[in-house]
Amino acid sequence: MPILRLKLSDLQTLSAPSAESLAVNPGDTADLEARIRSQFRFLPDPITVKIEGDEVIVEFPEETPGSRAEASRLAEKAGKRAREGNYGKAIDIYQRVLELQPSLHRARRDLAMIYAETGDADNATNHLIEVLRLDPSDSWNWVVLGNLYAGGKGDPETGEKFIRKALELNPRDRRVLKSLAAFTQAPAP
Repeated sequence: MPILRLKLSDLQTLSAPSAESLAVNPGDTADLEARIRSQFRFLPDPITVKIEGDEVIVEFPEETPGSRAEASRLAEKAGKRAREGNYGKAIDIYQRVLELQPSLHRARRDLAMIYAETGDADNATNHLIEVLRLDPSDSWNWVVLGNLYAGGKGDPETGEKFIRKALELNPRDRRVLKSLAAFTQAPAP
């Protein structure tokens, strides 16, 4: 079984202030584990969640070798369609890829980028959040998510929060610094 080891604080950063919120209720780890499990519902069942201090451990069944191979083949095909500008076909293929291998990080990221390119900020955001749930150490995905919130979703405060998370992960990355500068130099509404 694949195992993800994540910081609870990273998952909290990705949580909307809603029913999925990961506010910690002391002594109620079962409820918190259930809320975290719901955030990973895009992965194959059964998903198990354990909390050890400030670390969250998520386990899920591994996709079969056949489905991983087919997902990889189709991901290449989807990438080709996207490079050709055939975004509708690329989206369809990437959706099939993620049915076969829901944990395929790069396919989920590439699908998010196509949605962003086509102006579908909601789907782009949802897929980027899933990517970051799989790997919250990727500073560039935090930057893209921040820019989506600021532009496509009209929420610059949340966008800046995500850019600052990227900065925390990679304080010398020029792309991160440039994105943060855009937030701090933006005129007040």
